[in-house]
Amino acid sequence: MLEGLQRLGNRLWLQITITGCRRTANMEWDPLPAVGGVEVVLLGSIGAKIRLGVGMLLGRFMRRRQREHLQRLKDELRARHREKGG
Repeated sequence: MLEGLQRLGNRLWLQITITGCRRTANMEWDPLPAVGGVEVVLLGSIGAKIRLGVGMLLGRFMRRRQREHLQRLKDELRARHREKGG
């Protein structure tokens, strides 16, 4: 269950209870989705039950976004290298 959250810059600290145990988790990402948008959704979910599957899906989504971002950076670096005659 999501019990609370605090925003620190582009990071969100979550206070959750899983099977009776209190836990703290944090979320951070760059560039999208915007922290403010996720913060609004999570604040609206205070007191709601959290299924681990959702976290796993979010993790997969974020890893995919990171891979896409890294691929764009690699492509950009290759293009710059070609422009310089490399």
